[in-house]
Amino acid sequence: MAMLLAMYQKLRLVREKNQLSYEIAGYTGKIKRLQTNIKNVQKMYAARLRNLENMAKYQSIGYKQTMQMQFNFQSLVAGYMDQQINDPDLKSIWEARKNNNIETKDGKTYISDSGREISENEMQNYNSIFALAQNYANQQQSMMNMNVQNNEMMINAQLEEAKAQIEDEQDMALEPLQYEETMMEEDKAAAEQKLGLIDAELQSYEQLCQTEAKNAAPKFGLS
Repeated sequence: MAMLLAMYQKLRLVREKNQLSYEIAGYTGKIKRLQTNIKNVQKMYAARLRNLENMAKYQSIGYKQTMQMQFNFQSLVAGYMDQQINDPDLKSIWEARKNNNIETKDGKTYISDSGREISENEMQNYNSIFALAQNYANQQQSMMNMNVQNNEMMINAQLEEAKAQIEDEQDMALEPLQYEETMMEEDKAAAEQKLGLIDAELQSYEQLCQTEAKNAAPKFGLS
């Protein structure tokens, strides 16, 4: 009778063990799928963040390059000189300067193509205007640099705000997946703990069955 009860308990435990093993395998599969989904969500939002950062970077670079072209030092100087020089003699010096058409010979300065000598007074007047043109160009470039910095700060502020919004969206998308993963991990751990108890109990019943089988075997007068 004791042997039958032990065998019954053993079979019951085997069925429970098989059922738990099946459940644990199911938990493992679901956890892997959840982890894959979590990684895919993280990759998607990481790609969105990279694209956002690249867009901000290219926007900053594009604005800076546009400003540098618009406020080119030589162009600013040339524009100032073209506007400010009205005297024909000084204008001829400016045109000769632009075309590298000035030469110095025997301590005197000439316009090469016309051979006209430039007086000291003319050169002083020209140099004064040219110095003002350079100062103007420097001021304009300083303002340009400030505008570029302000634009970069504005873009960075907008970038951080957009990144925070994307990160919030990511947290909202991940929260249910991570919660479900945690629950699955806990259920799996509980099932594995129960399986360990069943294995220990099953082992004791197997030993009991072996002992009862040995005691029930006919001894034929042998002690």
